[in-house]
Amino acid sequence: MRARLRAVFSSGGMLDLDAALHARTLLGQAPVEVYGSSETGGVAWRQRSGSAREEWTPFDGVQWQAGEDGLLEVRSTPAGGLQRLADRVEPAGQGQFVLRGRADRIVKIEEKRVSLDAMEAALKASPLVLEARVLACPERARQSLAAFVVPSEEGAALLALEGKAAMNARLRSVLAACTEAVALPRRWRYLERMPVNAQGKTTQAQLLALLGAQVGEQRARKRARAFRRCACSRKPARARCWN
Repeated sequence: MRARLRAVFSSGGMLDLDAALHARTLLGQAPVEVYGSSETGGVAWRQRSGSAREEWTPFDGVQWQAGEDGLLEVRSTPAGGLQRLADRVEPAGQGQFVLRGRADRIVKIEEKRVSLDAMEAALKASPLVLEARVLACPERARQSLAAFVVPSEEGAALLALEGKAAMNARLRSVLAACTEAVALPRRWRYLERMPVNAQGKTTQAQLLALLGAQVGEQRARKRARAFRRCACSRKPARARCWN
């Protein structure tokens, strides 16, 4: 198949560099990554073959610019005019650009501005982690963060030997280099793999649903423990003899 394969295309989500290079090793072709949106159609492409270059090259007929707030603005045939996207952008010369993360991935926790993209990058740089997602989850009184992590072999071994508390502490120390303590994730969920929908994407709703399931499991365990304590505290009934 590799001998007949002429091109590999990837669209719908950003590929990590490691994933792109792994695909090249398996398939003999580095994927052509396509960036775009439903409103604009295809905007730009890149093909990374052994380098960490992140520049995107616009397709013919596509014009782009950085808005005053640094967000990408695109003019294309499907857009029908200037379309504003939620991605931060920087010019890279020769008509190319570099994406700097989504604007909606900057959140405020305890009055501190936090980049969820930066936190995910820091986690994925750890040898304990294969994949990571960090999301804001509203609570009753305030917003907090939750981290969803697929451990590496080393991370899985740490979880098995020392438990979740030890893993949490190690990853919190990783994030402490880029995040203030008050903004660190309060909830951690360790997964064998990230959930995906029919389109192969991991959605925020799917991940937050896992937190709900975890809360349900915790409440069930608490009820079971309370029941056992109650059962153990009851005095056994004395047998009564009637003469």
